[in-house]
Formats: sequence, structure tokens, C-alpha cells
Amino acid sequence: MQIPWGRAAAVGHLDLLAHALGKKGYRCLKLYRAEQFPTRPLLLWVCTPRPGDRLKVVMIVHAAPGRTWAYYRIDGPEERHGLLAPCGDPTAAAERIDAVLNGAVRVPDEGQFEEDDSV
Repeated sequence: MQIPWGRAAAVGHLDLLAHALGKKGYRCLKLYRAEQFPTRPLLLWVCTPRPGDRLKVVMIVHAAPGRTWAYYRIDGPEERHGLLAPCGDPTAAAERIDAVLNGAVRVPDEGQFEEDDSV
């Protein structure tokens, strides 16, 4: 199967993730829409459902091992990237992000990402 690459594919993955997170009650700010930010990094800010709460996580999409895409979060001012989930199932990715934000799951190290050659 041919995997689409480029900005449009990354935006599509972030849109699907934002939709899945919205179903869980998270508020998402899409700082990647081409018409608004054509040359900016593709960032999805994920906020908690409560209006008074602060930003919880900033998500990005990168190419991952096995010629796939994966969701990563940016941690702290030094912008380290933490792998959260492959992009193949945005609903499962939203569940994982929710679990990570609630402290139920530890983010895996980069070397723990399992390649899926079936894609």
C-alpha cells in the first residue's frame, strides 16, 4: 500500500486526531491549517475540557520507522519529541493520549516503537 507523504498527509492525520480527541471532550487548537499558517510547523494544541485549565500537550506528526506516520508530543522548552502512537488508528491514539495525560501510561522510548511492515 502506498503511504501518502507531505504536508497534506500530516494535516490529515492531525485533523483525524483532533476529531477523536474532541469526542473525548478535549479542546484542540489547530495551528497547522495551510490557509492560516502555510509555512509554520504543524502543531495541534490539546487542552483539557475545562475552560480554566491550561494547555496539556502539543502534538505533532512525523514519519516513523517502517515508512509510516506517528503522533508525537513536544515536551518542555527544549522541544523533545515523545512518541505517543502510530497514526493508523486516531481513536486508539486519542485513548493513549488521554491515558498519558491522566498519568495512567508511560510514554515509550523511541526504541520501543514497533515497526509494522504490513502497512
